[in-house]
Amino acid sequence: MGDTLTEADIGAKLEHGVLSLNIPKKDEKKLPEKKVIMIEG
Repeated sequence: MGDTLTEADIGAKLEHGVLSLNIPKKDEKKLPEKKVIMIEG
């Protein structure tokens, strides 16, 4: 498993012959804000 994902977070359901899995996405690190630097020349 991942660093923050545990077995308790994962769910599964069998309904009408269809298996549905529920696996939450791991929180992705947010990218820093874009910065614009004006270059004259």
